Amino acid sequence: MVELNEVTPNYHRAQTRWPDAPSLDRHYEALKSCYTGGGFGLIEHVKSFIESVCITIMEELREPMASPNPSLTELLISALNPLGLKQARGPSKLGKVLSCFNRLSDTLSEMRNEEGPVAHGKDGFIDPIAEDHARAFLVVGDSILGVLLNAFEGLEPDLVMTRE
Repeated sequence: MVELNEVTPNYHRAQTRWPDAPSLDRHYEALKSCYTGGGFGLIEHVKSFIESVCITIMEELREPMASPNPSLTELLISALNPLGLKQARGPSKLGKVLSCFNRLSDTLSEMRNEEGPVAHGKDGFIDPIAEDHARAFLVVGDSILGVLLNAFEGLEPDLVMTRE
């Protein structure tokens, strides 16, 4: 089996970006375990990992939460806005790309609710997700993380808030 870092390098990149973040470290280890152990809970860990990165970025940039209980898409939008990646009205190529990432995060949440064995309690006989599907979920999450990290690393840190 190919190593997780070779297939999807941005999970490890996020984890090493904030080396003292215990939650990201635990998420990364859980994701690796799911990846090598047949994928049980993988969708849930992908979604949760992205949420953690969004919240970490938002805290470092002093960006408020969109709502008391934001969805993954709301977190993604809230993390991308202060990074200069804001969806504008009217036709723009960047807007189309950001719209696609929003749809991917919506779909990831929907798939977690429908297919994820850990989400919202499931029947004891639910089939595990196929390896192809697991890899697709990982790649979607890796793509979202890549956009977030590339934009975040291009900013000067706020010396009052940064954990660097």
